[in-house]
Amino acid sequence: KVCLSLPECEFWVWGQEEGEQKCWFRLGDDGREAGEGWIAGAKSCHPDGQQAMVMGNDGCWVEGFNYDTCCDPKFGPSGNAQCWDGVFNYDRCCFPKDEL
Repeated sequence: KVCLSLPECEFWVWGQEEGEQKCWFRLGDDGREAGEGWIAGAKSCHPDGQQAMVMGNDGCWVEGFNYDTCCDPKFGPSGNAQCWDGVFNYDRCCFPKDEL
């Protein structure tokens, strides 16, 4: 669901590293290696009916603010500071409402 939602993600890898289950998102298929305990797939490899997550929280956008003007990576790791106040902030507005 996450790779499907990320425009840059073309492939994903799922497996265990240092005793933890992890998922990596890849820009391409370069550097693939066979390994036990790992599974990988293309962005198109997902269960039927799976849909991309909506980017951000719809409840945050009023009066000309939207995901692109507040959450675009070009604004840095905390988004566009002009968008945030005591009610609205990067974590609340730029991450999907759905659980990952």
